[in-house]
Amino acid sequence: MTGYYETSSNVELCSACSYKCLTCTNNTVCATCGSEYYRQNLPANSCPCDNGYFDAGSKLCSKCNHQCLTCTGSSACLTCDSTTRETNDLVNCPCKTGFFDNGVDSTCSTCLSTCLACTNLTACTSCNPTHNRTIDSNGGCICNARTVDVAASSPICQSCHYSCVTCSGTTKTTCKSCDTGSFRWLSSGSCLCLDGYYDDGTNEICKECHYSCEKCINASNCTACNPAMYRTTTNPTTGFCSCSVRYFDDTVGELC
Repeated sequence: MTGYYETSSNVELCSACSYKCLTCTNNTVCATCGSEYYRQNLPANSCPCDNGYFDAGSKLCSKCNHQCLTCTGSSACLTCDSTTRETNDLVNCPCKTGFFDNGVDSTCSTCLSTCLACTNLTACTSCNPTHNRTIDSNGGCICNARTVDVAASSPICQSCHYSCVTCSGTTKTTCKSCDTGSFRWLSSGSCLCLDGYYDDGTNEICKECHYSCEKCINASNCTACNPAMYRTTTNPTTGFCSCSVRYFDDTVGELC
């Protein structure tokens, strides 16, 4: 009969195996173990409890606290899952940074890639500053100002083009808003310089054209002159806007 062994051919009554054994050869040596009782056949003859269970003195092994990989009691961890939990605190086996306790498994679950630390899959508690992210009131790690989330495969927010305040991409044609204090206005996704200013190719703040220009491409080359200011043509020698006939340049303002 399962759970008993024959002590002697001369004795009719069988003796009970150790509670750990499914079958045995004597009261200390198991022959087989019961997997339905969360016991394993190795090491041989002893039928230890499976990982995540502990021997409570009965045939059925009891479940450890979910935080433990192995344990000696319901709340006394012996080892922790070293891949996702800290191993220097056997009382709590806390999750490593970037993981959270799902309340079920000894292995912690992975936080969203945008989080540095989290309490669940939707609530970050901190963000990785090297990813250009800041935590918001809803527990999300959102992109910092003037950065944008453009790659689903990467948690790092990328910088907008220098001309943009907000953007949907990283090029100069993906601006969503501009800084009027930088003398820019939004046109078809680009933050263009106002008339009388030019983009130096580096800075958000547009630089002022030469006083004689209505429009320009740099500080010394006008591309348009304002006839209302009695300036009509661009001087091919200087690159500035010349005054109309009978008007002179006072070298102060655009008005001749």
